[in-house]
Amino acid sequence: MFRIGEIMIYKDVHNLSRYIGDNLDRSVDMIFNAYGLQVSKRHVKRVAGYIVETARLLDINEEKAKVAALLHDIGGIVPCKERIDYCELHGIKLCEEERELPLIIHQKISKHIAHTQFKIKHSVSVMLSHT
Repeated sequence: MFRIGEIMIYKDVHNLSRYIGDNLDRSVDMIFNAYGLQVSKRHVKRVAGYIVETARLLDINEEKAKVAALLHDIGGIVPCKERIDYCELHGIKLCEEERELPLIIHQKISKHIAHTQFKIKHSVSVMLSHT
């Protein structure tokens, strides 16, 4: 961690480019492995499987749905105790409930990481629609 003014930042969040490649599945695996988040890795893989099946049934773009599923919990790499600071640094607005329960902030951080680190322009709003 390092400090910018009064804000503590988990520096590795800004270094995801070393894990991001042409294969999103592999990139997500490497990130969750690097952060020791095996449960999250298994969870997003399961969700991705379900969402692809659901997208197929509903005639929705399967690839975009899979991208959203794989990245919907990527914000979990930021520890709960650092999430408010992360959001303040990146201009992510928080409501009072999110400040009281930082666990749920991972949704907004996931959207931010998908957009800024993975350069995903589609599917990011759906990442905010889960708890």
